[in-house]
Amino acid sequence: MSNHHPINFSLLGGANDTARDPVCKTEVDVDGAFAEESYGGFVYYFCSDECVELFRMSPESYVPRIAQA
Repeated sequence: MSNHHPINFSLLGGANDTARDPVCKTEVDVDGAFAEESYGGFVYYFCSDECVELFRMSPESYVPRIAQA
């Protein structure tokens, strides 16, 4: 059995637990993110209602192609 976990493409790395909002590319504190959404086995974090709504309308426009499989 494999222990593979999906890569979170929104994470920037490092110990500060930040992510990049896939819509506006703003750096977001994961613990204080406005919202988070799962898509294609990955979790994305958002800075505002506007960004999460745009993502929900067309997530394939904002995620790496590998996450769409």
